[in-house]
Amino acid sequence: MRRAKILSLLCLCAALSSARANGQAGTATIRGQVLGQFLGSHSSFPLGGAVVRVLDLKGDSVKAVYTDRNGRFEMSGLFPSAYLVKITKLNFVDGRRSFIARASKSMSLRVILREVPPAQSDCPAKPLVPAFPADMGSLQITFERSTGMGAYTIHISGDGNVKYVGSHNAPHVGPLSYTIPPSDVRRLLDGFYKNGFFSLCKEYWTNWTDTPGTHTSIVIGPTEWVVDDDGEVGPKRLKVLNSLIDKIAGPPQMSRK
Repeated sequence: MRRAKILSLLCLCAALSSARANGQAGTATIRGQVLGQFLGSHSSFPLGGAVVRVLDLKGDSVKAVYTDRNGRFEMSGLFPSAYLVKITKLNFVDGRRSFIARASKSMSLRVILREVPPAQSDCPAKPLVPAFPADMGSLQITFERSTGMGAYTIHISGDGNVKYVGSHNAPHVGPLSYTIPPSDVRRLLDGFYKNGFFSLCKEYWTNWTDTPGTHTSIVIGPTEWVVDDDGEVGPKRLKVLNSLIDKIAGPPQMSRK
């Protein structure tokens, strides 16, 4: 009788081990989709190559998979318990969700990972805003825009003289010289003050590679302030100012008005 009980227990343990190994009866399944969202965007897109990890309550990894090109994943064979899902992807903020796996049940999960905020450096604690100049003679504005396809530089003097140089695929390839009226020079200078240019950090950047970037600088007498935006991840007011420079001082091909 005792021998029969021992054999019965051995058979039960073997069955449980087999079920655990094969992820069969009594286990749960979790499936879902991971989406990405860039800063400043309200739309999302499938995020392939994200790592989805299921952790137990001790923080130990139980299972891990990569999302496919559609951002989808699936893990089965989870025994009933409380778990934590951790989703990671380079350049995106980690996502975390807790869930309870129930026997023979499946659950769906949809997670949106948002882009890591841009890094920044040399930010003024107390901006030193120069007085609006009465004489434009000392004013110098330089703007450079680079993309994966080309780049150009616009240099504006206080007297309205503009020098432009464009590389391949720029609005105009090669050098150009032209003038803009004094009223437009003043509009540009107003834009620097209205958009709080002197309170911007001197550098913004992202970990993405092959991204567009801008270099914006102004000299007013002894004051010079330069802002580099690698990846165009800086504040909206910087983008507004840069667009104003393009509009007012860009070459005719950029439809100046």
